[in-house]
Amino acid sequence: MAAASMPSVVLLRTIHLWLCGRLSAAVFMVVTLDGAGAIAVSVIYEDSLRFGNMRMASEKARASVMNPRAPQQKRGRERVAALMASASALFVEKGFDATTMTEIAARAGAAIGTLYLFFPTKEALAQAILAENAESLSAQLDALQEQATGLAPAAIADALFELLGRFVGTHPAYSALLDLPGDEGWRRKMRGRRREQIAALFAQAEPPLPAGQAERLAVIVPQLMRIPLALVGEKRLRDGVLEELRSMLARHLEVDTD
Repeated sequence: MAAASMPSVVLLRTIHLWLCGRLSAAVFMVVTLDGAGAIAVSVIYEDSLRFGNMRMASEKARASVMNPRAPQQKRGRERVAALMASASALFVEKGFDATTMTEIAARAGAAIGTLYLFFPTKEALAQAILAENAESLSAQLDALQEQATGLAPAAIADALFELLGRFVGTHPAYSALLDLPGDEGWRRKMRGRRREQIAALFAQAEPPLPAGQAERLAVIVPQLMRIPLALVGEKRLRDGVLEELRSMLARHLEVDTD
């Protein structure tokens, strides 16, 4: 391309960059146009284009983390279940950071390509496990609400702690992955749903707790559960701490409703 034709070409590319939201790159090109030859201008544009490609690749990667491929057939669903079970066990045994995708595939007896087909990143796999566990917990809380109608607040707290303690024991990956960084929008929605379910439990007690107190307890109870969760590998102590917390809350509610 001749040097005389460069200003119009750069102008078109500048407009393109501006429309794509990369104004800083566009301004840099305009400022340096007068003092740059055709080769220099071309290099500036290529750098800007690479920046745009990198950003688009990054956005696609984030989208793939949030939307792992869903299996359509029974065999695919069975493979995904095996991969998630393998990952759950390893995350509990070794921790998220120390676990590799190669180890997960090997334990599941799957090819590494199969793992990446369904879960492009380890973070996507962890979030899928956490989401599945969260759904299981919500289903159990819904079932408890049907069973706890008319119970005293202290009895509801006792049943709630029993449920949560049993859930933690049968879903160890939930506590192992709960504090990992991830999609905050999804996590806020998950926490909000759990709080609504716990608040509804206390609101249907006999006598019912005021809405404000039920809402506060819906925040307090999950936070109390985090104390024994921190005692990884110390089952005896963890169970004892859980029982103490359970008794403390029950006594508090007994006194509060007398």
